[in-house]
Amino acid sequence: MADQKTPEKLEQGKVLDAEIVEDNTTSDTTISQVDELKNIENLINSNLTKITKLQDDIKPVKEMLESLLDADLQYAELDQKAMEAAKVKSAKRKELMNTSNGRELTEKLKSLKAELKEAKDALSDYLKEYQGKTGFNEYEGPDGELRQIVFTAKLVRKTKLNWD
Repeated sequence: MADQKTPEKLEQGKVLDAEIVEDNTTSDTTISQVDELKNIENLINSNLTKITKLQDDIKPVKEMLESLLDADLQYAELDQKAMEAAKVKSAKRKELMNTSNGRELTEKLKSLKAELKEAKDALSDYLKEYQGKTGFNEYEGPDGELRQIVFTAKLVRKTKLNWD
């Protein structure tokens, strides 16, 4: 007990001013990241709500506009003529597409579109890897043009994913 320093003995001896500091940087960082994530989730949810509301607001306005157009007899007559012309055009298109040349060009177009999609997907993967390894958000192409790397995201209902 004699070795313990009481406040009286500390006053007589050398007293150092000190402050006890807890290392909360990891804890603060984690809390900050959690708060930031909650903030982002709140922004996503409020935006989803806004989108749904806007879509609901658009429906009646669209119906009123269609009603306005349908009420005009001259417009209705022109619309009918346009539908008839579209039917004739569609029939002629179908006839041309059923020729050997039309079928050949359609297949070639499908093939080229599939190849383009694969190339774009590969480019996206390469750019993600490049950005991840370098930290750069820009890329200078072989033509010397500087381009910004942009990533896009969207939400798709999970049930729709199962339809593919």
